[in-house]
Amino acid sequence: MLDLNFNYPSLPGQGDRLREGLRQLANVGDIESHLRYQPHAGRLGDRDIIAHHLSAQGLATRAENVLIVNGAQHGLAVSVMGLLRPGDVVAVDALTYPGFKALAALYQLELLAIPVGDEGPDLDVLARLCQIRHVRAVYTMPTLHNPLGWVLSSRQRRRLASIARQYDLLVIEDAAYAYLATRAPSPVASYAPERTVYVSGFSKDVATGIRVGMVVCPNAWRPALERAIRATTWNTLR
Repeated sequence: MLDLNFNYPSLPGQGDRLREGLRQLANVGDIESHLRYQPHAGRLGDRDIIAHHLSAQGLATRAENVLIVNGAQHGLAVSVMGLLRPGDVVAVDALTYPGFKALAALYQLELLAIPVGDEGPDLDVLARLCQIRHVRAVYTMPTLHNPLGWVLSSRQRRRLASIARQYDLLVIEDAAYAYLATRAPSPVASYAPERTVYVSGFSKDVATGIRVGMVVCPNAWRPALERAIRATTWNTLR
């Protein structure tokens, strides 16, 4: 039987490389800082490193807009807890990431299905849903969708950003697999940075068991997201 429930890095010798990398980290930097509580969003120097990493992947951002979390799933939970309320309506692809469905059920969100085709969601239907329902947010995986694998075009991303502005939607952009697409268009967060939370992590490309992720958000939303981090984990071990 092939178990497709989970995926994780599995290159030959990867364990040895991880061991060596962790050894190097332990021998440099301010290791004693881990004896104390850290800022909820993470140390600014660490956030600056992640900001530079994201810029190389096509998302220009600043350290001040990066929050460090315990993996991308925690980033999604923090986004929901900080920015949505039970009963809010969230539009999702008709076939979407089960982890977000579980989170929505736990937080009592109402999910509206957007029909999907071979190249992505039907954004005309999303616009019509927003006309007849008070849709609060849209959850999207524009680059290497899980499980359908599509990569939305620049035109689709611009259209999604336009709909979000027209109907005042919060965009939750899940980029857990975006690192695998070397020629993908810019993230949706680049088209609508004022209303998008960009969520990703290092579980898929570094180590599944080391839970480090990031949330990139507008300045206005940072306090609410920091409160959610404080309530759920205080800070991430780095």
